[in-house]
Amino acid sequence: PTAEMRHKFAVADGVAQDAYRKMGLTGAEKERYEVRRLLYWLPRVGVNGVLDFFERVKCHERGHAVGHAAVLLHPHLQDLLEACGHRCTKGCFHGLIKGLILTDTQWNDFIVTNDPATSQEAASLTDLCRSSYVGVVAEPGECFHAVGHSIMSLEVDRVEEKQTQGADQILSLEQRDSSARVGGSLADLGA
Repeated sequence: PTAEMRHKFAVADGVAQDAYRKMGLTGAEKERYEVRRLLYWLPRVGVNGVLDFFERVKCHERGHAVGHAAVLLHPHLQDLLEACGHRCTKGCFHGLIKGLILTDTQWNDFIVTNDPATSQEAASLTDLCRSSYVGVVAEPGECFHAVGHSIMSLEVDRVEEKQTQGADQILSLEQRDSSARVGGSLADLGA
């Protein structure tokens, strides 16, 4: 990404963080908004561009959203594991595993489903966490820790059933503000 694009992301991130504070968003609810917002930014600045910026601020928690959003944008597990690596004290990795589980996606030979009633889920999650793909980035216990984050998120989603319409408003606001502050337009972002 260009220096200008990284700057636009930094400005937009500040706008989003201010909006989250004003809305009182924290924890899992804030992460859901961040994932939606990062779906816009990851194609423009990349996983490493976002993580480079986040490593200057509170990184681990925000890394969860980066990994989760990356799963939604890229279909190759090995590439995603390589991109996340150990960054943000494995926050990106935690988000990647969480994204795999929450999106009900098939990756390589691993079938991951969010239906806790199936025995295949446990077998495939065990296989995933012990696989050579994941072993490059994390020990099996670290992977199971990420699985725990995912199970907690599934339960929170079932209990709360909150809507995320405000995420579109935040994205619109940050795009407008970042373009105005940098002097560019949304067309400059390749949108």
